[in-house]
Amino acid sequence: MSLPLLEEIEFWTPTDVVNPGIEQRLAFSSRYGALYEGDCLNVLPFINDGSIDTIFADPPFNLAKEYGSQVDDSRSDDDYIDWCRNWQLGSILTFILL
Repeated sequence: MSLPLLEEIEFWTPTDVVNPGIEQRLAFSSRYGALYEGDCLNVLPFINDGSIDTIFADPPFNLAKEYGSQVDDSRSDDDYIDWCRNWQLGSILTFILL
């Protein structure tokens, strides 16, 4: 099923889902929801615990691939595992806490 997109940009920030300050990370918005750009460790603190029901994760896989200056894809194994634990824990807490 295809969802119709709006002709105009519509700002979507319900206060029961996100906290003030996240607006500068908004990448796309429609009446169906919003997409925020950034490292999830910087975005998740703005999202209220237990307020979302879906998380899509597509992290860098630490293969030393060049993504540009904003992504470090050549971390040490220990650093990468710590980083993964941090974003996964943040995602889980945002997803399930009520």
